Amino acid sequence: MKCPRCDTEMIWNNDFDVQELTQERYDLLSCHQCPECKAWVEVYTIEDMRYEAVSYTHLTLPTNREV
Repeated sequence: MKCPRCDTEMIWNNDFDVQELTQERYDLLSCHQCPECKAWVEVYTIEDMRYEAVSYTHLTLPTNREV
């Protein structure tokens, strides 16, 4: 997965089962971090869509204070 901010290859951190936390709206949460700009991406997927498309992506960008 490429970073949407700087196009560097992101590092996968972990996967979490989030069915209970999201009232079964999503099945899996995958977390990725960019080693270059420190952007954080959370990818939520639905089991039926796991091999077709990403359901929701949340991108967190660092502020100047965090760099």
